[in-house]
Amino acid sequence: MRRHLYHLWFYEHHIALPQMRYAIGLQGPLHPGEVPDEDLAWPREIPAARRLERLEAVRRETISLARLLLPEVWTRPVPGTV
Repeated sequence: MRRHLYHLWFYEHHIALPQMRYAIGLQGPLHPGEVPDEDLAWPREIPAARRLERLEAVRRETISLARLLLPEVWTRPVPGTV
């Protein structure tokens, strides 16, 4: 479960949020090589409670950003993404 929680956080933190920011013009696109290797970056020593806190924080940010998306952004292709 620790690894699963880390994977959820990692994806949202390193891929989903940057892609959303790019889609609405808050940052440039992600390029191959910019996302760290998930297995190498996995901090095995972080307690489960801390993992949940990190996942909650990134989910709050994801949801907040999604609420700002205009209707046309939901279906517009976003070129140049990972």
